[in-house]
Amino acid sequence: MPKTFRVGDHLIVYVMKKLIFAILIMMPFVGLFAQEGSDYKPDGGFVLGVNFTPLEVGGNVISIDNINGRYFLNSGLAVRVGLGLSTSKDSYDNGLEGNANETSSKSTSEFSFSLGAEKHFAGTERLSPYIGADLGLSMASAKAETTIAGVTSTIEGASDATGADRKHTTFGLNLVAGADFYVAKHLYLGVEIKYGFAVKSEGEYTVSSGGLSVTSKDKPKNTTIGQMAQPSLKLGFKF
Repeated sequence: MPKTFRVGDHLIVYVMKKLIFAILIMMPFVGLFAQEGSDYKPDGGFVLGVNFTPLEVGGNVISIDNINGRYFLNSGLAVRVGLGLSTSKDSYDNGLEGNANETSSKSTSEFSFSLGAEKHFAGTERLSPYIGADLGLSMASAKAETTIAGVTSTIEGASDATGADRKHTTFGLNLVAGADFYVAKHLYLGVEIKYGFAVKSEGEYTVSSGGLSVTSKDKPKNTTIGQMAQPSLKLGFKF
């Protein structure tokens, strides 16, 4: 799931600083995209958005792990769809031989999907504020394998024998509020705040070693409610 944190005065200042900084970065390129007319905002058609983190240190400025699409039915109403996919894999080998040799590997993956709607308001020529809501669903899986002194243990549904990174399904409902600033016609930078709840249901996991298998019997479930903000800006454009 995307990272979230509590919204407060410091967060608002932080997000606004990022928005202003990103706008300043983009302004020199506005002339390259300039077109005739003053209608910067889309009144129909498909708009694609990706995460934009201009202050990210050592990471990707533009991330496609989460892709957001909008279809504008008109200038004031849009259907929104979100897709996310993340995977990771780690391996270890102590490089020794014989009974001292130890190797391990683990992998996790998560897929997310959301569907909702947005109501856009007049704002200004370049600024488009909106409110909306969406439903979200995500599914995560994990597995691992460890070999010590020639004995192999496998784990299905988690990344270690304690149940870390356990496979789970999460369902959520969010109310959203945000604004898009069009730096050029049909090219925008945006920021969004969410308030909602999510229900996370974890599944069983099985540890197998030496011909024996043990499956966890508990299936933890937890619900979170609160204010959330995306720790990134949105960069989007209309096709």
